[in-house]
Amino acid sequence: MLRIMSEYFGPQEIFRKKYIKDTVVFFGSARIRPRHMVAQQIEQATDPQKVKGLEKILKASDYYDSARELAYKLTKWSKGLKGRKRRFIVATGGGPGIMEAANRGAAEAKGLSVGLNIELPHEEQGNPYISQELEMEFHYFFMRKYWFVYLAKALIAFPGGFGTLDELFETLTLTFRRNADGVFCAHHYRYTPNMSTFLVECDPDTFRRAGLGAMTDVASREYCEAVFAAELDSHPLISNKSEWRQFDLVRSARWVRDRVVLIGDAVRTAQFSIGSGTRLAMEDALALHGALRRALRDDQNALDRALERFEAARRPPAEKIAEASLRSARWYEAMADRMTAAPYDFAYAYMTRTGRVSDTRLRAIAPDFMRRHDIFKAD
Repeated sequence: MLRIMSEYFGPQEIFRKKYIKDTVVFFGSARIRPRHMVAQQIEQATDPQKVKGLEKILKASDYYDSARELAYKLTKWSKGLKGRKRRFIVATGGGPGIMEAANRGAAEAKGLSVGLNIELPHEEQGNPYISQELEMEFHYFFMRKYWFVYLAKALIAFPGGFGTLDELFETLTLTFRRNADGVFCAHHYRYTPNMSTFLVECDPDTFRRAGLGAMTDVASREYCEAVFAAELDSHPLISNKSEWRQFDLVRSARWVRDRVVLIGDAVRTAQFSIGSGTRLAMEDALALHGALRRALRDDQNALDRALERFEAARRPPAEKIAEASLRSARWYEAMADRMTAAPYDFAYAYMTRTGRVSDTRLRAIAPDFMRRHDIFKAD
């Protein structure tokens, strides 16, 4: 828990000291390199197979220059904005390839750029173009993703492979597909430079018609590969004791008993589609820490009262998110019926499914979408 908290408060303090208000995040392949470098390697290579592989890399090398140029122009522009806060700072995963190109472009514009590295064995760490003090190393993938998304005003995704987008899914991507058995939804996102989580969901009727409950792990994986063949582009799904399961709904009447405190999924579950399980656990831990620190500073015998206050203060906001999660889970259970809706109606229903996003808020954050949705409804 201390490590998790350090990966929250540490970056927060760095961004505060550097007056960084928001970022623009660059994603893309770690394998793409500058054209001149690849061309030189081709000239020196003698193995035909190695030459063939390098030629594939050469075809994608223009993306390196494009990312570098875009980051340069973005940084030049952002440096001219008025105000004390630094806006639209280039941020990357800190590695080679497209990430290096973006950090390099920002450095050539004499601006700041962020590198959010992850600790991985045998993986190259931060590239040399990340700004000093803005190179951060994370142990937990979810904390790294939090800082990728929290300050981001835009996400710029360059191709992740050679002719494919196999590394595109840095943040959550949803794909809906229908076959003869029913409707499936894949939730997919990258968690290492070359691996992604790929979670498949379907409604109970589709699950029964497809016979997934009786399939072996291998057969189930091959079935899903066929459903999402276009997205996987011939890449296999990798099973790690994967299993089909229904969302476990957990609600605890009491959070505290005999100085034992429940937090996170132990006290209430949040359906993964709203991505708040980790967030709720973190906020529970921070609220508990705050309650204990305040109480014990004033009264060493106030532990029991502090725990009661923690639950009283923390339960209402946590229950709101848990309720939104339940609404989201119910939406997915009925998604087969929604697939016949027109695209704008489907997207609108999805964005408002939890009850936490009103039309007023949608108009503020997605004015173009709501304008087009209104025109569609009028027609």
